Amino acid sequence: YNKPLKNKKRTIMILVMKVGASKEEIDATINQIKEWGHDVSLAPGEKQTVIGIIGDKADLGGKPLSTLPGVSKVLEVSAPYKRASREFHPDDTIVEVDGVKLVVGINV
Repeated sequence: YNKPLKNKKRTIMILVMKVGASKEEIDATINQIKEWGHDVSLAPGEKQTVIGIIGDKADLGGKPLSTLPGVSKVLEVSAPYKRASREFHPDDTIVEVDGVKLVVGINV
């Protein structure tokens, strides 16, 4: 799903899917976004799936993002490290250092 865009602004919008959204709803939402000419990045979680929309922000104006099948909320992300955020990547990140596994974001 991830491929670089040329000659376009790179803005990421995030669609947080409803808890328990079906595969059909997720696929239909992804297909619609692609029909609009945008790329997507999928982050499936244990309970919710998050879909990142990559493209020109101006092209998203007026698009009914919140009415796409299974969408719970729509977020525009402009902060640095947006793809590392909990909204985009809800699962814990596990890093191994010298044989010790650390879960990023949890105090031990």
